[in-house]
Parts: sequence; C-alpha cells; structure tokens
Amino acid sequence: MKIGLGIAVAIVALALPLAASADPATKQVADVLGWVEGAGPTTDVFGTASLVRNDGGVSMTFRTSQIPAGEAVTIWWVILGPAGPVSAQFAAGHVVGGSGLATFSGHLAEGDTSGCFSPEFTAAVGCDGLTDAQKQTVILLARFHGPADPGRIPIQIHTAETAGVTDIPTQLCSPLACQYQAAIFPGA
Repeated sequence: MKIGLGIAVAIVALALPLAASADPATKQVADVLGWVEGAGPTTDVFGTASLVRNDGGVSMTFRTSQIPAGEAVTIWWVILGPAGPVSAQFAAGHVVGGSGLATFSGHLAEGDTSGCFSPEFTAAVGCDGLTDAQKQTVILLARFHGPADPGRIPIQIHTAETAGVTDIPTQLCSPLACQYQAAIFPGA
C-alpha cells in the first residue's frame, strides 16, 4: 500500500511542472459570415463560432442559421501560413434539420494531416496540417452540398465531393458543393 501511494505521489510531483509550463488555452469568438468563393467574407451574419487554442491543437464550435432544411453541410479547417493557405481539412459534417439551424464541433491536433480537401488541392496548396496552434490563422469554412441524397449522404457529409474534378476553382464551387459561410480566427 505504501509503495503504491509513494509511486502516485512521485507521478504527480513529476507532472505538475510540466502542466505549469504549458500555455493556457485561449478562446476566440467570431461571427459566422456569408462567404463568396473568390471574393471572401460578406457582411451578412448567420451565427457565431468559437475556437479554443492550446499548445496541442484547436477545437471549434460553429453555430449557424438560414440553411435550407435537409441540406448536407461540411465544415473545413483552412489553415493559413505566412503566404496563404497551407492546409484544408475536414472538420465536421451533417444534414441540417427543418429549423435551418445547425451546430458543428471538431478538434484538430497539431501535426494531424488527415481529411485533406482533395489530391489536386493538396498538390497545389499542400496539406501540412496545423503546425502552430497558437499562432496560425484558422478559417472555418461551411461547404453546402445540396439536399441530402439518401444514397450519397456519407460522401456528402464527410468529403469535399471533388472526385474526378481536377480544376481547383470548380472543386471549390461546383454544382455538387460550394462554400457559403465562414468564421475567421486570426493567429496570435
């Protein structure tokens, strides 16, 4: 019994300095704005999003409105570097209910490069993932995929739906899917 207690005390004593040296989590809140592909954000406000940053990654909540009932929607992490986008990765997705209100949440760890937008986009921009959770600018981009199609829902709510489309502008806004809302979180 004494040995077990001694080991527990030693583990806590070793862990305390590590926890104390970590930067605290920070929370940012931003409006969910309209988005026009190629032009950027509009002044139309549809909701509120938050981003919590810590040394290991970022977590988000994206609350929005005025989405057509039954619309398939995905949220994408767009990570910026000094010269522009360095990564675009899947964050969350689901079919929106009858109220037109939707809430999405997700987490992205530093170094995670899963869920990249498309091979063509990755070849042009990269998929470096998040490399500095505290300092990189993060854009949460809502991509609308049209009415939920029962045979395609998993594709609609988990991918960019760009298979077979090699032209990046068409990938970003095509008959299958287009970006319509975004929240922007400047880095520190």
